[in-house]
Amino acid sequence: MADENGVAANRQPVTVKAALATPAPPSLSASTPRRSLYPPKQWSFFAFAGLVLPLIFALGYVSVHLHYELPEPRVEQFSLAGQPTFSEVSAMRYIRDLAAYADGTPKYRIVGTKEMVETDNYILDEIAAIREQVVRQHPDGGMQIEVFHQIGDGTHLFDFMDKKVWKKYFGISNVIVRLSDGTQNSKANAVLVNAHSDSTLPSPGAADDLVGVAVMLEALRVMGMGERKLTNAVIFLFNGAEESLQDASHLFITQHPLRHSVRAVINLEACGTDGKEIVFQATSPEMIRALAKTPSPYATIIASEIFKTGLIASDTDFRQFVQYGNLTGLDMALVQNSYRYHTMLDTADAIQPGSVQHMGDNTIALLEYLTSPETSMGNSPEPTPNLPSAPTSHTIFFSAFGGKVFVVYSRATATLAYGILAALTAVVVSDRVDWSKDGRAHLLAIVGVLGSMVASIASANAVAFLTSTVFGKSMSWFRQETFPLMLFGPPALLGAVLWQYFFVANRVRSPIATIPQDAAESALLEHASLVGQTIYNTAVTLFAHSLGVGSAYLFATSAVSNLLALIVNDYLLRRKSRGLHLMTYSLPLLVGVEGMIGFLDLFVPLTGRMGADAPVDFIIAILVGALGLVALPMFLPFCHRWGASFTARLLVFLAFTSIFSVGWFMRPSWSQYDAQHPKRLLVLHMENTTTSPPEFHLHVASVDGIPFFDLVKSATAGLTAPESVPEPTLADDLSVDWDVIYPVSQFLTTYRIPLPPPAVTYSSPWLDTFQVSVKQIRLNAVKQTKSIDIVLQHPGIMWPVIAFDADVVAWDLPEPPQRGVIRHHVKSVASYGVTEFPVSVTVQLTPEQFAAAIREDQRAKGQRADESDEDRALSALRIDYSGLDVHGMYPASVQSDDAEEARARQIARGTKPGMIFFEKMYKRLQKEPVDAMLLSAGLPRNNAPPTMPRMQRGLPQKRKLPGVKKVVVVSSGKGGVGKSSVAVNLALALSSIQATGLEGAKPRVGLLDLDIFGPSIPKLMGLEGAGEPMLTSDNRLTPLRAHGLPCMSMGFLLPNTAPDPSNPASDPADTPVVWRGMMVMKAVQQLLFDVDWRAGTSGHDLDVLVIDTPPGTGDVTLSLGQLVEVDGSVIVSTPQNVALIDTRKGVATFRKLGIPITGAVLNMSYFHVPGTPASEKHYLFGPPTAFESACAALGLDVLAQIPIEPDVSTQGDRGTPVVLRGTPEPASASDEFKRLAEKVWSRVH
Repeated sequence: MADENGVAANRQPVTVKAALATPAPPSLSASTPRRSLYPPKQWSFFAFAGLVLPLIFALGYVSVHLHYELPEPRVEQFSLAGQPTFSEVSAMRYIRDLAAYADGTPKYRIVGTKEMVETDNYILDEIAAIREQVVRQHPDGGMQIEVFHQIGDGTHLFDFMDKKVWKKYFGISNVIVRLSDGTQNSKANAVLVNAHSDSTLPSPGAADDLVGVAVMLEALRVMGMGERKLTNAVIFLFNGAEESLQDASHLFITQHPLRHSVRAVINLEACGTDGKEIVFQATSPEMIRALAKTPSPYATIIASEIFKTGLIASDTDFRQFVQYGNLTGLDMALVQNSYRYHTMLDTADAIQPGSVQHMGDNTIALLEYLTSPETSMGNSPEPTPNLPSAPTSHTIFFSAFGGKVFVVYSRATATLAYGILAALTAVVVSDRVDWSKDGRAHLLAIVGVLGSMVASIASANAVAFLTSTVFGKSMSWFRQETFPLMLFGPPALLGAVLWQYFFVANRVRSPIATIPQDAAESALLEHASLVGQTIYNTAVTLFAHSLGVGSAYLFATSAVSNLLALIVNDYLLRRKSRGLHLMTYSLPLLVGVEGMIGFLDLFVPLTGRMGADAPVDFIIAILVGALGLVALPMFLPFCHRWGASFTARLLVFLAFTSIFSVGWFMRPSWSQYDAQHPKRLLVLHMENTTTSPPEFHLHVASVDGIPFFDLVKSATAGLTAPESVPEPTLADDLSVDWDVIYPVSQFLTTYRIPLPPPAVTYSSPWLDTFQVSVKQIRLNAVKQTKSIDIVLQHPGIMWPVIAFDADVVAWDLPEPPQRGVIRHHVKSVASYGVTEFPVSVTVQLTPEQFAAAIREDQRAKGQRADESDEDRALSALRIDYSGLDVHGMYPASVQSDDAEEARARQIARGTKPGMIFFEKMYKRLQKEPVDAMLLSAGLPRNNAPPTMPRMQRGLPQKRKLPGVKKVVVVSSGKGGVGKSSVAVNLALALSSIQATGLEGAKPRVGLLDLDIFGPSIPKLMGLEGAGEPMLTSDNRLTPLRAHGLPCMSMGFLLPNTAPDPSNPASDPADTPVVWRGMMVMKAVQQLLFDVDWRAGTSGHDLDVLVIDTPPGTGDVTLSLGQLVEVDGSVIVSTPQNVALIDTRKGVATFRKLGIPITGAVLNMSYFHVPGTPASEKHYLFGPPTAFESACAALGLDVLAQIPIEPDVSTQGDRGTPVVLRGTPEPASASDEFKRLAEKVWSRVH
């Protein structure tokens, strides 16, 4: 007789297996345990594979089929019985009309364009047609349709991605329809249905969100033509501005009178084009009960809880209704195939047949329930409270089998059910496990479930590290939702089997066993694995539920399926034997498959727009590793079914499969993208009118982390400036170029490419039109504040942005500003034809700034005849602003249905540099798997430096200054502390010390003055009137020399003007700054990188360059810290408390920028009377204890305390710094500067 493996029973061969521990083999003569030692005959692996695998695939196919199954699109608008029904064909007509021109070319409905005006008119016309049908159907007025066209202005805060964006909107419109039975009882309470009619920059938006618009129009027709009496009203909101950051929904919920009657909201959205709509936010038990009334509800509490974490970087109008209307409801959207979301692929033809029908049927079912006597919402002649909100975990809900099953239960019910589950698990496990004999095996199996999960995740992440970091091919799985299973699935299973083999099986199996013993141990391990999974899933369910996690149901369903399999196996199929019956494997198969594909459908396309820094490979690897064992619940028992040799062979098979899978996805010909799954690029053709003539640059960004340098280079070859290459840039808060899409810009990988200069005949259309004008300035002498009313004029520009740095006390925005000098962004969106953007702010000034503002105010009133650029710089509020050319979006600005607009666009297409450039670039990009957003943008021209936009010029990576070995920065938190004097004397002292490492030579030291608006180095070094620096053959500045030091300062670039003899008080330093078109940052970068420090040193590098920075922590300091590798810095302060406060801010800024701080210097510390002992010091401003304590708290060393000496000031004014005088006396300033220089040298070398 042969056993199940085909081996003669009378033979007793043995197998040798490695073991980490050696338990005693089961005794053949022992008393019979609860279950027989030997398992019954079981099928061989090949028989199992031949019969069970088809069953597994069949059940998997059923699960997948049900998940993706959609209703047949309905053509007829009425049933055979004459009742109105939802028709997808009718809904698709609306979508095609709004998403494309008559010739089929995609149409872009962007807020601020003519298309949005036409969209509103179209919707109003269609509503009027439906209204006529309803009036004919109900001549007695039993069904009433009221139409409102809301147009208004407003402001609100949009907090997104941890960034605060203030919004102002002007002339934004909503089309609002109320459907009721005409009675006040019906109108007292209403459910709001919302969808937005605009599209994003630039996408046709057929799914996002014309699907919602079409569903609402059809729902209006179906409900209006029906005979049902409405106990509550329905308000349909066709909002005209969602993509501009939810302005229109804010307008309705804060200003429209109908908002007071709304009790709940249903928001219809789309971030994909296929499949069923999923409910990803449900905030009311009553709305969840309403969802259960729909034909095919597709919802899960998991989606709600994931959305609340912020992991999905997206948002909808639902936020506005919750935040400003205190409403609860449902937020539902199409999510499948979201590769097309916010791309030019979102067309009417791309929408999957049946998707609109599914959303429409479910929406009408929701509305019929919420307008019936059955609902707890409204149903009263008086206004009732809004539906109560409850934490997500208070009502657990999920659908299964594609919505064929929808389960809803309360948290209290969950507590009871999970408790019963735990009790049943305890009873069954206690009854069927002999813990005295098999306890160790079962404990290892329980721990092995968690270990296998961890090993599965770790193995998948090891492959993610290999593919993304070692091979440099991140997101190789991107272009198909199932590809992550192919890449990460085999290694994930390999990790699970490795754990089972080494940490479970080898601790249970005998090192030498007969075939019957091996079979018995295999049966024990197989059964123990199922028991372990049951206990593990039950324990996780209880733990997660105790933490208030509603998604614990996922583990509960796994535990139930495991427990059911265990009960059927042990009590029905194998009551007296070990192991698992074949039928046991089939019971849990449907659990997990639908969840796995649902997660991948959502997250895989999402990774293509999560930003450059998101670890997307590891996120997907974790998903596959964690959900893989859930989707294959019987995999762990399967590992042990045919003995140790089978487990070993399974390991080898999975190892080779993993190697093959990695090799397949890493081959050179493999691409992450294709035409239907493209890479997303954002392209800005930037016209910078701050230069004369205007400069043009191309800014290109990617919303994923895959390198795209070669793509940018090939797409722009021959179109950019000669010999130019894409330069990486940093899109941070100061990057004005990308403010039009702030804050999304913070998470992009960006490049900048210079473009050829425009034709000589080119005249920028923005020079005299796109500008800020100041309407009123008010100064408050008591509070030392400045109030400014400004208006940004932007004809031809849409979506303008204003950005500025200030300590804002008050403004005309709805919430108080955050105090402190921080960066603020205020964005505007307006309807077509609105060209003004007003802003009013009140800013807190420092005493120096306020004094300068007073003097500037006196000059403006004619009370002072002098001019001061320094006062203008101190008192001015620097405004950065930019915007998009309304006729510069490609292909959105190519054609129009309006004849006049079409002519204007045709002219722009042939004359505007951006459109001319994009037409060439677009043809090249069409050959690549790329979806590019092509926008033309403009920066304003302004003659006042404080209001000039800041341009990102250099590389974000820090680099060494050419010709300089070490850089030491001298800085101060505030002005007036003698910082420049310290810098000058420190530089001269460094050049005179006997420095280590130079073999007796004196250090070569240079001095750079970066104080743009108040340069002091020319005067302190005696170089006033010395003339402008010479230029080298490669157009680099040659430093001027004084006292043996090469020096460079902005002051050297001022005209050499003699004092005005008619005004003895005048000074050459009062000459207005003339920068030859350079902005402040341009000047800083030129002074940093375009100075030839080797000139005059026989080609040798400077050993040290001392840089004198402006006081405070402004733009110059920030740019220096971002661009230059600084080796040390000296913070200068005085004993006064106000100086110490600013010193703390400066230290914090330097540390944030990564600038090493060498130490602090206390200037004007004490006064020493010449001829008296050095220890006799007079502290005119108090003892230095406060300064020393502050430095100790900040972890700073006090490098020097400079005394008060008249010579420091007088000698400096003469251009001969005090350190140049003869042998210094003890306790003199000169002596302190020498010691300071020695300390600085030793610490930076």
